[in-house]
Amino acid sequence: KKVKELTEMGKGTSLEDTLKSAAVVALRSVLSRDKSRIPANVVDWVKELKAGDGYSKSAAEGFIDAYEGRSLEGAYEQINALNTRFKEACVDMDSLKAYVDENVSDLKDFIA
Repeated sequence: KKVKELTEMGKGTSLEDTLKSAAVVALRSVLSRDKSRIPANVVDWVKELKAGDGYSKSAAEGFIDAYEGRSLEGAYEQINALNTRFKEACVDMDSLKAYVDENVSDLKDFIA
């Protein structure tokens, strides 16, 4: 609630976009600690900012990507999980071929 109040203070001024962007950055900090603390209506508000322009649009895109698991941290976790599965499954060329055949759809999803 306080975040929206802060952004409403600058509405119609040159500070509006800056305040929105700062609010999204603050929300990203909360997100990194506990995603469950971000209410659905706040996520909807940030999604609305993606349709705009300026700093707030960029901040909103980054927030939504992180909220939906598309971030460098998320990619790092996925890579580590894939590496672990690969190391356990691939001890020779035959097991490597079998692993690739069984997991090609996972690899395509990760690359996408």
